[in-house]
Amino acid sequence: MFKTLLSDNTDRSALIFALLERQDEPNPRSHKPFIRINSTNNVCEAWGSYIEEPVYQWVRETTTGALGLNAHVHYVHSKFMLVDPLGDDPIVVTGSANFSDASTRANDENMLAIRGSYRAADIYFTEFNRLFNHYYFRSVMQARHGHDSDQGASLFLDETPDWQQKYTVGKIRRKRLDVFDDTYIPVPPITKARAMS
Repeated sequence: MFKTLLSDNTDRSALIFALLERQDEPNPRSHKPFIRINSTNNVCEAWGSYIEEPVYQWVRETTTGALGLNAHVHYVHSKFMLVDPLGDDPIVVTGSANFSDASTRANDENMLAIRGSYRAADIYFTEFNRLFNHYYFRSVMQARHGHDSDQGASLFLDETPDWQQKYTVGKIRRKRLDVFDDTYIPVPPITKARAMS
């Protein structure tokens, strides 16, 4: 549902943060064309992932699957969407419903929209950032060591001035910083939507 809406996003569209249960990959059983959503669509994504070595030996992480609590969802079961959580008119959408046709049309689910509550937006935004940043590092590690690794990219510190190129105006890393700047104004007429889960 969201992928179709985000597929025509450009670098001038609103910045979207998406936290997923697992890495978005083509389903080998599906006959539908796979839509890849990433930084070219102005989307920053992270997903639930598990680092086995050597970090695991230090932090001793576990999952709901390993604990026998849930066979289907191992990492992220939160379902909420934030629209402009740092703006003048924040919107929080939360509840038990997944953002899917079955959940919103057929299942017995609930969804609550809270508009204009800075307190609710701050609480949900803080939780989203906690979850997103927890899994972002793990997602990068998984993508780097998997089939989707970025050829030529290094995870080590670049000590030359070249590291600044990724933060020039219009680049997604610059936009991620600008979200926290009071002067940040996305290009009209796009509705500001900075965080999504």
